[in-house]
Amino acid sequence: MATAGRDGPIEVSPKGDEPGFVRVENETTVLLPERAGNNLAFGLQNIIETGRIGVIFLRPRTGETLRLSGRAEIFDDAELLATLGKEGRPALLAIRIHIERCYFHCARSVLRSKLWQPEHWPEPKRISFGKVFAARAGADEDQAAKIDALSRDTRPICGRMVEVDCHPQIMGFYKKLCGSTSTSSLRLPFVFGPAASHSRK
Repeated sequence: MATAGRDGPIEVSPKGDEPGFVRVENETTVLLPERAGNNLAFGLQNIIETGRIGVIFLRPRTGETLRLSGRAEIFDDAELLATLGKEGRPALLAIRIHIERCYFHCARSVLRSKLWQPEHWPEPKRISFGKVFAARAGADEDQAAKIDALSRDTRPICGRMVEVDCHPQIMGFYKKLCGSTSTSSLRLPFVFGPAASHSRK
């Protein structure tokens, strides 16, 4: 899902769930549930500011993709969110998309990348968030390893805050980056890069 803000920031956020999670209301309107994620809400803020949105749908083992663009609105109606719920939990919000353009895109890029051919997939790779923070803060490999150790369990990192005693330089970098006021431990939402410079709460 791609959105555009009033002052130009473009945000792209992956969305996914079981088949059918996007509800087709009619020929020009669909509903997309918002579920727990990384809690940044950049895309939601863009929708509030401009309403401009674009979505591309990928279906496993299908070469063609479906693209749509238009204007979006955000709803928090309890009954609507309940109907978009999963496993007894209502959706956090509902994004209603009024489609202005919709079409299938050819399969060439998917075929070239061999996206749906497991025999051509690379070996799994784990992202080192520790290296990212340590490099930006001038900390050492031990501190990077300490952060990376947090992600070695089976629970997803996305959407949860974790605490770890950390090198003062990393803490200082984080406080500058995200406005943290913590002095005893570092709370990591795993945000880094240019997006972190947005003045968004």
